[in-house]
Amino acid sequence: MAFQQQRERTIERAKPESALAALWREVVVENPVYRKESLIATPINANLPEHKQLEQREAARQKRAEWDALSLPQKLWKKTFPLLVIFAVAYTLIPVLALWLKSGVGGLASGFWGVLMGGLSASTAIVSEREKRTWNALLLSGLTARQILGGKLLFYLQQTLGVLLGVFMVAVAVVLRGHLPAVALLLIVPILASHLLTTLFALRISLWSTSVRQASRKALWCVLLVIPLLVSVLLSALALGGRVAEGFLLLPFAYAALALSVSVALWRRMQRELWSAPKDFSG
Repeated sequence: MAFQQQRERTIERAKPESALAALWREVVVENPVYRKESLIATPINANLPEHKQLEQREAARQKRAEWDALSLPQKLWKKTFPLLVIFAVAYTLIPVLALWLKSGVGGLASGFWGVLMGGLSASTAIVSEREKRTWNALLLSGLTARQILGGKLLFYLQQTLGVLLGVFMVAVAVVLRGHLPAVALLLIVPILASHLLTTLFALRISLWSTSVRQASRKALWCVLLVIPLLVSVLLSALALGGRVAEGFLLLPFAYAALALSVSVALWRRMQRELWSAPKDFSG
């Protein structure tokens, strides 16, 4: 039976797949780092009696075995279906919000700020592994740099996905009520680019920090990355009101292009730096 399952997986991998599907499989579906971060692995509570801890470990082993027994299409579906449900529910609620929402612009601004700052939590992603003395074992696990860093990055990006989706729902409802112009919805593009850049910088800080306290202190500097976005949004809002030249309307999207370019360069650099970064205290 095990041989048959392994043969089916080999045949599935031999089938041609797009570059995006291959990346999704490598970084998400078959990535143990992402599974661990996304709590597929059951955490063991050390404060419980020993027999309870044994039960939790057995449940965790059974859960991993059930996951490993799934075929690749089943794994892909299990990873993708919850996201589809979230998006479907969110967009179904937009007309409901539009019926009773009066303004919501102030809450919208605070929600966007929360999304922009959400990436700062990634500053402890790697250094916490180092303090727990599990970082060296992860480096020696045979995983690629893209899997290790990608698993960490995607977990912290998805943490703010729900908040971002909620904010976007409110934004659509506010536009439908006539409190904001429809062009304001395009600001989701620079906001996503800024969030990606902030999260990557926080992750790199974690890569080179030697303690959680040091990483958290350095991560505060990531706030400076948001200032150009806020300035560009302010100037575009003034341009929309006719107070400055119309060319300033493009500033947020110029910032988004720059942020994405820097993010790609930073991502490639981090993959090269991973193996030379500080190790944990176990060796």
